Amino acid sequence: MFSSNEWDECKFSGKPKGITSYKTVTSVQIWSGVTQCLKVFSPLVKVLQMVDADWKPSMGFVYGEIKVAKEEIIKSLGGNEKHYKPIIDIINTKMKGRLDSTLHLTSYLLNPYYHYKDPQLQYDPNVMDAVLDFFDTLFRGDLEMQRQVVTIGLPKYKKKVDRFSCDLAIKHCKVNDADFDPASWWGLFDGTTPHLTKIAMMILSLTSSSSGCERNWSTFDVTT
Repeated sequence: MFSSNEWDECKFSGKPKGITSYKTVTSVQIWSGVTQCLKVFSPLVKVLQMVDADWKPSMGFVYGEIKVAKEEIIKSLGGNEKHYKPIIDIINTKMKGRLDSTLHLTSYLLNPYYHYKDPQLQYDPNVMDAVLDFFDTLFRGDLEMQRQVVTIGLPKYKKKVDRFSCDLAIKHCKVNDADFDPASWWGLFDGTTPHLTKIAMMILSLTSSSSGCERNWSTFDVTT
């Protein structure tokens, strides 16, 4: 608009507000800032869209997708620590105590989409500490159940043995599309870790939301 003849003929073009608007809209610095904002917020918007969508339960994806978003932000800013560090620090601060709980990290590990994609995930000390704390809290005082889940079931999943190693199990969790549901994956491909499977299916079926003022309906309301 501002580069057209119509603007030159507009009565506002010569007035202070019109002149200021013209300088703002045609400023290279302004649009450079807009471009940088898009680079930063686009990955985060994808996360918000994912957690607020009703197409699948999102608990098992929250931590992993935020991690992906941070990696995309760093890459989009050219790996320049001076530019990306303040942004990543803000994200980490907002996550602390809310989106990095033992539940979030346990569902992250038990989601085969991430575990099968990243062989090093099972060796992340922060993740494993959270997983052990989660099961210790869930089965407080029940050492036998902790043994069944932590020392028998979890190692089989981490090592991808039995049905966890079959070609279909590996292929089925490669893509996070509308057909992939991590809870259903556990129901299909487990056979020797019943206690861990029950927990995995339970927490991977949980939903989440980005809204502090939630709408009063959801397609998950009708599920039983």
